[in-house]
Amino acid sequence: MRKILFLLLINCVGLSAQFRISGTVGANYSKFNPILFGKEYYNDVNKYYKYQLFPNLGIELSYQRNQFIYLTGISYSYRGGRDYNIPNQIWKSRYLIDINGYIEIPLQVSYSYFQDKLSSGLGVILHKRTYTGTSYYEERNKFYGLDFRVTSAWNINRRFAISPAYTLGNLDKYILNTKGNFLHHVFSLNLKYTFVKVNG
Repeated sequence: MRKILFLLLINCVGLSAQFRISGTVGANYSKFNPILFGKEYYNDVNKYYKYQLFPNLGIELSYQRNQFIYLTGISYSYRGGRDYNIPNQIWKSRYLIDINGYIEIPLQVSYSYFQDKLSSGLGVILHKRTYTGTSYYEERNKFYGLDFRVTSAWNINRRFAISPAYTLGNLDKYILNTKGNFLHHVFSLNLKYTFVKVNG
């Protein structure tokens, strides 16, 4: 009898598994943080770094087993900010928009609740910078990095979801105290569309 109950339990758990492939597109509200350039530089110029909107898009692969969702994929994301009204600036306009492009690979775990309507998660992002509109001192030679992300999702229906998130970019450089690098504060809002959904 115990063996039968155990097999039934295994089958029920197996039936709760689900695999999805989704496309995602959205906006990043991003700015730089220059703390790793030194405390004195930070105190002098951080107030001049402002948020700016940038686009992002990607493909996500997710695997849900019971309430846990394991997610990866690949995306292309622009980050940067607006350097606004800095004293002794060398450009003629009142601000300069800094823009960098990144290939991102997320590794994320989320927990689903309210009958799979909502989920919240944590993860890291492996990134490679592929484009920069400006050279940033030593950072121009450090193309790879690790980010930390807090995310959530609201499943509107079986196909569409809205996902807000916060990303602290270049977390590895902050942990290692790698001087001459920017941290990135990125608030994002994405619309997801699931075009492949397979129940296990």
